[in-house]
Amino acid sequence: MRHVVIVGNQTLSEPRLLETVKGLAAEEPTTFEVVVPVTPLTDQEEALRHSEHVANPLGESGAVTLARHRLRAALQQLHDLGLQATGDIGDPHPVKALVGPMAAQPVAAVVVSTLPKRRSRWLSADLPAKVQRKFDVRVIHIEAAAPPPRSGRRHVAAQQITPYHHTSHR
Repeated sequence: MRHVVIVGNQTLSEPRLLETVKGLAAEEPTTFEVVVPVTPLTDQEEALRHSEHVANPLGESGAVTLARHRLRAALQQLHDLGLQATGDIGDPHPVKALVGPMAAQPVAAVVVSTLPKRRSRWLSADLPAKVQRKFDVRVIHIEAAAPPPRSGRRHVAAQQITPYHHTSHR
């Protein structure tokens, strides 16, 4: 059975990634290993972590907590698709995070899941090419879909609320 490693963080629930993984599993029996680098949180990600009600266990940083949360969610999605998957969190640097999984057993491919090009630090660092060079393995890069463009309006007009009047028709 072939083994494929998936490395991602914010994009692990991306539909393009899930379709790619399903396609790989359809080609031949495959086990998957998800690696989530514990990348430092930006202010925006810290706010998102709080909005998702992801609580920090005692002594654990927000970045570790969020990485564990994303790993659990990704593994649940893969299991829901009927796929065999394990995973762990890893070093903040994705290439370093892959060292252990790549040494543990033969790996047929690494799926690198990134944010869109304009927002991805991993792409600006040329992560897919670095993974290919370091591990001499097939790399499949999945770039998340860009979010819809934001409207140029800063303020949303208040909705007009019409009071409700109940009239009895007896």
